[in-house]
Amino acid sequence: MGGQEIHLTRGVEGKVSCERQNGFLCGDITGVQTKLPKFLKANFISRNLETAERLKLMEVPRNNSRFTWKITKFSSFDGEQHSSYEFTVGPRRWYLKMHPKGDLEGKENSLSLYLFASDFVSKVPVQATSAVYKLRVLDQFKRNHHEAEIVYRFSSNDGCGQCKFLPLEELYKASNGFLVNDAIYIGVEFLFLSTHEYL
Repeated sequence: MGGQEIHLTRGVEGKVSCERQNGFLCGDITGVQTKLPKFLKANFISRNLETAERLKLMEVPRNNSRFTWKITKFSSFDGEQHSSYEFTVGPRRWYLKMHPKGDLEGKENSLSLYLFASDFVSKVPVQATSAVYKLRVLDQFKRNHHEAEIVYRFSSNDGCGQCKFLPLEELYKASNGFLVNDAIYIGVEFLFLSTHEYL
């Protein structure tokens, strides 16, 4: 199947039927064919074409989907960046990293906030983890939290977030309830996770 790539995913269990529409459905396995443009083949795809990728999609249980980091004495933070302790959601460990005075384009004008992937919980070899998640700064008064939904594919020790997550003017505005008695609550909520493994 020159010039095509097959993606395999496990779907819902059902009766065995093999139909070719946009892909194949046999039992609870779906195969999808994708034509890759020539420029992608030449410049961006480093692994062999005509291989398969196993994608395992999981909805994160609500009671294990959130992590909240309370930071006290926020105004005394003098470093460029600060990281939370690691926490486990799904198949791997994660941590939050924030820059209280901004990073990159957010320098001196925004709070920058990122989610980082750390090690996998088990030794099973997995190449990447995709996540749909919300980063947020909590409103301690009215629960009108400031948040951003992000979709990202994490590799080893990789991070993603926003350098201009929350303008400092909004952060320090007392009526917003983000910073109360020099304490701030920063959080992440995972909506979906998936693991990727090349076969």
